[in-house]
Amino acid sequence: MGLSSAAPKSAPSIVYEDDRLIVAYKPPGMLSHKDRKLTSEPDLLSEMARRFPRLEAADLQISTRLDFNTDGLVLLAKGKANAEVAGKAVARGLIRKFYHAVVLGYMPKPSDILIGYLLKDSESATVKISTLPIEGAMKIQTAYRVLREENGMSLLEIELLTGKTHQIRAHLASLNHALVGDPLYGYHNLNKKQKLKRQALSAVRLQFDVQAASHPWHDLNGRIFEKLNPELNAILQ
Repeated sequence: MGLSSAAPKSAPSIVYEDDRLIVAYKPPGMLSHKDRKLTSEPDLLSEMARRFPRLEAADLQISTRLDFNTDGLVLLAKGKANAEVAGKAVARGLIRKFYHAVVLGYMPKPSDILIGYLLKDSESATVKISTLPIEGAMKIQTAYRVLREENGMSLLEIELLTGKTHQIRAHLASLNHALVGDPLYGYHNLNKKQKLKRQALSAVRLQFDVQAASHPWHDLNGRIFEKLNPELNAILQ
């Protein structure tokens, strides 16, 4: 079935690199960066410096973070100045982030933009989603397109139109379409029965939409970097 282990089975790899940025693949079971509470866990930044010694002095900074158990493409900037460019580009939607996810059930429409309001719960380290505005909540938008439906599950392509903590996982779970294998927002008994230990979620594509000729990364306009995870398709079988 796949997704049976939370430990990383592969090392990070470089999908693209220039003198400003790196698009890297982060395997599941790896932090994006160091965490003071999880000092024994491997992290992408440290592993990249160890695997590629020439990057040790590059002052790599994460620009698109992924959860510990989510695999896929991550954007890293070289140095503070490039990190600022990357951060603004992501915030303005100039770098589009696409995911594949396997969820329970069938979606009501072939494609849609889901709108909700996300509120962090610091005590439980989770988030809650409301369909109506509530005090302290942030508006979120999650676009999806159905790629495949089988055996009571759906494979979705998701674009994050906003990028908040656990947005994809919590948003879909709030609509009764929890990600298969999700230990936080999914169905514990079903995950245990299927021997799944992590969410069926992969960051499969980064797409650069930098049309302004004056932008320092305009030369990347139209570039698409993609790495698919075949395990997700296999879950539906």
